[in-house]
Amino acid sequence: SFITDGRDYPHRLYERNPALAVVTQAFLQVVPLIGFIVSIITWQRLRSRAALVWLIVLALLCLVFNNPLNTARFQFGAYALMIMLFVLNGRIRSIYCYVGIISYLLVIMPVMSVLRGGGVAGLASLSESSFVLDYKQLDYDAFSMFTCSVYRTGDDGFTGGTYLLSVLLFFVPRNLWPDKPLPSSVDLGQYLMQHHSGWFDNLSCPPFGDFYMDFGILGVILGGFFYGTMLLWSDRVFASWSRQSVFIQGSAAAVMGYLPIMVRGSLAAVVGGFLVTIMLFWVISLTAKTDLPTSN
Repeated sequence: SFITDGRDYPHRLYERNPALAVVTQAFLQVVPLIGFIVSIITWQRLRSRAALVWLIVLALLCLVFNNPLNTARFQFGAYALMIMLFVLNGRIRSIYCYVGIISYLLVIMPVMSVLRGGGVAGLASLSESSFVLDYKQLDYDAFSMFTCSVYRTGDDGFTGGTYLLSVLLFFVPRNLWPDKPLPSSVDLGQYLMQHHSGWFDNLSCPPFGDFYMDFGILGVILGGFFYGTMLLWSDRVFASWSRQSVFIQGSAAAVMGYLPIMVRGSLAAVVGGFLVTIMLFWVISLTAKTDLPTSN
């Protein structure tokens, strides 16, 4: 059922414990993914039959728990791009990554939108008319939400770092911190529901919306500089891939893979998965220095 019944299946299974649902789904998706990447690295270093067997087994596990039927669209795109970068051993120009990301947003995502919550059953609703409708909408409300974030500051003023605090302390549970700030996307969604006839709060908010609501135009400029610096660093890693550690390779791959969902936002909603992925690559890098075999 987890494989074919849509990405909301764990939440329906653990309806009374949503935190357990999130942990279960994340574990089933991230562990096979990281294992598959480790097997790719091992196969590239030691082309043995055992390495090939592990590669196939972990590829199947990764496909089972990370497929379009049970994985959020942005997350699926991030994982697919990260795997591709390791399969190609970093031998890909950054421009092709950006072209792939834009194509994914404009073409593949509208098709995958029919699978949200429906899994295999969602495929029955896929038709020419539904695809055209999704293609027109793009399901990408970043511009309108940024506009809303600017509009809201006219009513409530700048927050002085509330949303940044939510990002930095994403790991603190709400049962320990009841007043923990909401992610900007949820907060703006609830604001629209209360004042402007909105009907749900599952929205996006690009990080520039966070920066603006916190610190105004200065925050937008500093946020843009931060993003540009991060992408410049990842481009340089791709240009010297073979000389980098597994940790640096994985971090650059995570930056590129998570780029669409980080730009869509909100940051507080996606920063956890991004940082956990980088931490796992750090653990892999420590292992690679001692245990992963080399072709020598």
